[in-house]
Amino acid sequence: MAAYEKFGLFQRSVNQNTAYRYRGALLRYQVFLGENPPSLSATYEYLGSLRKNGFDPATLRVYRAALSGYHQFRGEELKFKVPDTSAKYVPWEIIQKMLALASAKPHDELILRLMADGGLRRDEVVNLKISNLEGNSFRFRGKGDKQRTVPMTAELRKLVDKFSAGRPKDESLVGLGEKGIYLMVKRYGALAGMPAITPHDLRRALGTHLLKVTGNIRIVQEILGHSNVNTTQAYTAVTLADMEEAVKRLNNPIGVSEKMINSQGAEGKEQVSGHRTYEEEAHKMKMRELARKLADRVNVPSLWDKDLLRDIPAEFKAGKYSLLLGLIEIDKGKRVKVKCNDIGIGIAETHLVNALFSHLTTSGISKFTELVGNKGKLDNFRGQVEQYYIALLTLLNLITGDVEAYQTKINFDDEIKPGFTKWFALTSWIDALQNAGGLSWIEESWYNPPESIPGTNLLQLRCGSYIIGSAESKETLSTYENWHKEIRLKYSKNNLTQDIAIKYQRLNESAQDIKQRLQEFSDVEHLPGHCGL
Repeated sequence: MAAYEKFGLFQRSVNQNTAYRYRGALLRYQVFLGENPPSLSATYEYLGSLRKNGFDPATLRVYRAALSGYHQFRGEELKFKVPDTSAKYVPWEIIQKMLALASAKPHDELILRLMADGGLRRDEVVNLKISNLEGNSFRFRGKGDKQRTVPMTAELRKLVDKFSAGRPKDESLVGLGEKGIYLMVKRYGALAGMPAITPHDLRRALGTHLLKVTGNIRIVQEILGHSNVNTTQAYTAVTLADMEEAVKRLNNPIGVSEKMINSQGAEGKEQVSGHRTYEEEAHKMKMRELARKLADRVNVPSLWDKDLLRDIPAEFKAGKYSLLLGLIEIDKGKRVKVKCNDIGIGIAETHLVNALFSHLTTSGISKFTELVGNKGKLDNFRGQVEQYYIALLTLLNLITGDVEAYQTKINFDDEIKPGFTKWFALTSWIDALQNAGGLSWIEESWYNPPESIPGTNLLQLRCGSYIIGSAESKETLSTYENWHKEIRLKYSKNNLTQDIAIKYQRLNESAQDIKQRLQEFSDVEHLPGHCGL
């Protein structure tokens, strides 16, 4: 578990505060285990006990996420059902009453408005700095390290100006921790008649209110900073009044039209309750959306990709292999070629992707134009990924060749036979790459005592959750274990392994640069460039 904390936990796509919450969950799981080793069955028992003892679904989801990540690190899949719950509905009138009560203390009102007007999460409020102010909006990295731009209402802007004037850029805007914010919200919630309210309820209430005002869930998604619109749907609430109004409208379509017309200005601009005016045509909004989707596609290949580990041609037979990443070709000399799919494939119809590239090309802004074209950053990134995969597969081929030198059959299928399984080579490969990057993976405690295989006269050797070999005697499995340790040590110091670690670092730097540029393109005030659509 220590290896997971060092490698997996704090490198997952979660912010630091969430990572520490997950760490706390893992520490409590270790207390539950006592002297027993972690296992899927123990985890199911632990989560079941939490559910039985009345832990609320939100807390259970935190524990499940923490433990799911740990088991994924071990090559296991955790499937634990958490009861569905409807989002708590907080009337907008309660929020307004809380803000009115806080107006006597502008600093308190500022903090409440950051969540109720801006939709910021509690940790985002805590981490907000003066340097995040840009004109009439905030710009910062939110959940999942996603770049967010949040427009301010007039009321919020006045408070921000008051508390930011003349202060150093690196200072916190609010100067209060998460617990302090929680207690403040509870205090004003009790005064307003809703003591059960939480900081996140202010953000959820904003989402519900915005959806009522605009009828446009995409605007709500952008303001709340959700990557997936399904998340936004979960945050919004439907009241009995909403449903009654909808039924009334069935026989009053004219009233619907009048309401829609009255909610818009004379020029058809959509005003979002004090937030910035959205007047952009649908096509350009689509281009912004595609830029964000493209940014999400620009990722460094992961060794933990289940599809890669399942489909990788570890046997190195000559042929062509189609994977999600693209095409792998192995010739009779076991030389490898890789042709990755275009990064833009699948994010939208081809003509829309081409339109996005046209906007980037004709933007007249170098940081955007440099992304596209035959020698653009996106094309270069794909080339880097191809070279990275070639290096990974070449290393795996070397390891497999050394394993074959032990003159013990490697069973690449799932049949139970004496000899090594493909995981003998694959776990050695992953462990060597982890060590080359300065991170350990396999621990000595992962080697389990030989286990009988039901219905056969064979024993099997496990390294963690991976079966790496089968044999008729414990002595043979002991030899397998020593060979496995020998291969792992040899390749952790291999020059090619070190070179792959360097390639990984460069790939990560390229990915972050491209993501940043695409996000900036998506967020720019007036979308540049043009296309033929």
